[in-house]
Amino acid sequence: MSAQVTLNLPDELYRRAQQLAARSGREVADILTATLAATLPNDTTEPPKRVEQLDDREILALAESQMNERLEARMSVLLEVQQAGTLDDAEAFELSLLLYRYQEGSLRKAEALAEAVRRGLRPPLNA
Repeated sequence: MSAQVTLNLPDELYRRAQQLAARSGREVADILTATLAATLPNDTTEPPKRVEQLDDREILALAESQMNERLEARMSVLLEVQQAGTLDDAEAFELSLLLYRYQEGSLRKAEALAEAVRRGLRPPLNA
């Protein structure tokens, strides 16, 4: 099942989506759908708890969390391709999505580390 949505996008954002779609042989709607799918939480039935609301076990697990190995390996490959200057538009799009996921995960992990220190579950990093 799918829902039809009408959006008013800034011209520059739409132009960038059009360019990526043309270069990758995809429709603009597919590009926008993929972007939303990669950036929105997987489980929309219940938003993720704020870090302060997690129990001690969840805090420690989040503080030790790491990016999925397969995604991390793919991100590393794409970063190497980017460094070599041979990244195409589809790869650049994929890399930007992976970097977004990495940054979001890193932020949650940092929040969990700070909360673990605040609760006395871990020593301060400068100790």
